[in-house]
Amino acid sequence: MCGIAGIWDFKDKLDVVALNRMKESLYHRGPDDSGIYLDEQNNLGLAHTRLSIIELSEKGHQPMIDKESNLVIVYNGEIYNYLEIKKELRCLGYKFFSNSDTEVILKSYKEWGTHCLEKFRGMFSFCIFDVKKQELFLARDRLGIKPLYYFNDGNKFIFGSEINTIKASGLAKEINSNTIGLFLFLGYIPSPSTFYKNIVSLEPGFFLKISKNNKLEKSQYYNLKNIFLNEENTENSLSEAVKKTKDTLLESLKYHLVSDVEVGVFLSGGIDSSALVSLMRQAGFQKIKTVAIIFPDNLLYDESKYAQIVSKKFKTEHIEMEVKSTDIINYLDNIFSFMGQPTTDGINTYFVSAAAKKAGLKTVLSGLGGDEIFGGYPSFENIPIICKYLKLLKIFPQNLWTNFLPVKQKGKMNFLAKNDNMRFSDIYSVYRGIFTPEEIKQILNPDLNTNVLEHSHFDDISFYTKDDYFKNISFLETNCYMAGQLLRDVDSFSMAHSLEIRVPFVDHIVIENIAKIPSLYKTCKKRESPKDLLITAIGDLPEEIAARRKMGFIFPFEYWLHTELKQLMYDSLLETTIFKREAIENALYLFSKKEIHWSKIWALFVLNKFLS
Repeated sequence: MCGIAGIWDFKDKLDVVALNRMKESLYHRGPDDSGIYLDEQNNLGLAHTRLSIIELSEKGHQPMIDKESNLVIVYNGEIYNYLEIKKELRCLGYKFFSNSDTEVILKSYKEWGTHCLEKFRGMFSFCIFDVKKQELFLARDRLGIKPLYYFNDGNKFIFGSEINTIKASGLAKEINSNTIGLFLFLGYIPSPSTFYKNIVSLEPGFFLKISKNNKLEKSQYYNLKNIFLNEENTENSLSEAVKKTKDTLLESLKYHLVSDVEVGVFLSGGIDSSALVSLMRQAGFQKIKTVAIIFPDNLLYDESKYAQIVSKKFKTEHIEMEVKSTDIINYLDNIFSFMGQPTTDGINTYFVSAAAKKAGLKTVLSGLGGDEIFGGYPSFENIPIICKYLKLLKIFPQNLWTNFLPVKQKGKMNFLAKNDNMRFSDIYSVYRGIFTPEEIKQILNPDLNTNVLEHSHFDDISFYTKDDYFKNISFLETNCYMAGQLLRDVDSFSMAHSLEIRVPFVDHIVIENIAKIPSLYKTCKKRESPKDLLITAIGDLPEEIAARRKMGFIFPFEYWLHTELKQLMYDSLLETTIFKREAIENALYLFSKKEIHWSKIWALFVLNKFLS
């Protein structure tokens, strides 16, 4: 896992000092090695910092140059099936000087061009410079596990692994005002937008080609929507579905354990992380190191009991790290420095990554993605109910039915009830989001208000019209929340500690295979847990884990915002001139009465930090 950056100046001499600043901004992503490639004749430079996971020797140094083909690469990620591709290339006559997946990418591009992307199984963002053609080729993995940002003003093209890397080039920090309301709506900013006006996030499953005349072409090589639109059902019975699930997950796990360093596991005690530990044992791995965060001062959020049950059953070396509200306060500035752009998530990843790093790990497995494909979120249960009863609710005066809603849900339901002809993805966004579009108008000044539903970029797949809510929600959770927020935040906050996180559930073969399983088999509920298919497929989870309701890996923010963090939040928000004073005072009052969700206060605080 690494950091990549580059500048191609089409007008002036390459600014090597700026390129070095970009490289320095990436040292936390790759502290083991670094390098720069300069083509001063063409005013182009590439930079790389390396976290050595595969091919630990200097043969894995980057930028890597293939002198025969005059190709140069900087690459961030892991190609898990690189040995298979390497074997295929050897049969075609290629010779290799290293055991790195980086070299496999280079030679794959030489042989198959852009079609090489179809062969890669893994997480990646990379840039290849073709010296002969004077052309850059940049690509991002199918599901958006690894980020890639770029800037292009017609005079120069700049790219990097982080928004902070682009900013380190000296680019003016011009805020994209359209994303201010969008952030308050969703809690994150979806690709291709970013918080900054001229910085673009390359979407998952896309690649770019840039030629010397600054002609930029963007193409999509993988469309997740097509996977969920495919109505092919490959399993005709529950037993077949269970077998396909287990075989698929075991195969993915084995690929994700390809490494020249030890691979640990984040173990929260939930179903997904526990499933990974079980699969490692079933795959024959003897030594397993697990890492967990505990909250000894707040037992309501402390999952250590469940993590310890799993660790004991599967005999892992288990490491725990305590986190208190004072830790949030002490590390808050550091956390914001790695955030890049506003997000309401990721602090949990920051601290659990610190724990893994302290335990001597360079790479860990995470259960991220299990909820999206197996139906673990409450959205799979609640959104169909909302859709089925929304029309009925509109018949009656609001004051008759809103009294029966939880206090914190009234705003969202009021908004949905008053707005006809909303797309399914809009209903999903409002349900998933933080503030409703109506509430955002009350908070922001008129010049900052935008149509947040229009700017959310979310697609429908129309399956809800056939009552297959599961498939449509699974697509939206995977394509929106997971890709837009979870994966981006996991990358930012794990790499802050030079830690690589691997996500076996977020594998395109896994997602394709599970998507083909009829929703009927993914919604049956023998236990209280909604992920019965996964539980049955794993087969040996402790009953205390299998019977758990979804909790989520969350910190006790609500409690902290009412106690230790209260003064910090209030001082910040009441001093700001960005929001309407009356709206902020009202939000803080409602929060003190526990009538609005804590995420609203946290979102306002985060945004204020970036705008102040």
